[in-house]
Amino acid sequence: MPQIFNIIGPTGSGKSYLLEVLKRKLGNKCIYIDTDDIDDHNSLDYLKTHEIDGKNIDTYFKHLNKQNSIDIKQLIENQNKPIIIAGLSIDVSKYATKGYCIRIHPENHYRQLMLRTLEDIRQNHDALHKLLKSKHSIDTIFEYAVKKYKIRFGFIVPPQDVESLIQRYYDVAKRKKYKIMTFDEIYTDILLRCD
Repeated sequence: MPQIFNIIGPTGSGKSYLLEVLKRKLGNKCIYIDTDDIDDHNSLDYLKTHEIDGKNIDTYFKHLNKQNSIDIKQLIENQNKPIIIAGLSIDVSKYATKGYCIRIHPENHYRQLMLRTLEDIRQNHDALHKLLKSKHSIDTIFEYAVKKYKIRFGFIVPPQDVESLIQRYYDVAKRKKYKIMTFDEIYTDILLRCD
């Protein structure tokens, strides 16, 4: 089995961007997977035929977790190149040979998160407006907002919520024995291992 690197961190911490930067630098030497792409696709596929409410949300998450696990396993099976996986929406720690969590200053994260959320709302304003006026349950609306329109966090959130979100990721990283490092440190470490 090849080396599998897993990069986690809170929404807006730069996981997908780091994956992009590594891809530009390493090219076809590695395989690159953003778990949001898999998770969002499977969620939207499920929402085509199911309405989610408080009564069946557990069924939805069980289905989603099962499908995500199948998809990630298929993507990494029989590979001989290093694999770099960004995200925590699918638990890939059982496959990871090296794990990282992006360390980000709470103030920088807060600003980045709000700018990203604002831009996502701006780009999808009309569709979000239509969704909010639809007959869908609030759980379904929430999943569409997150999975289709990438609204990953409420707007505007109290700064202490961002700090507690970052801490939750650090706690997960410690449990999984992942290294908590800055964007640049992770970038350099992966380059040294793959280049």
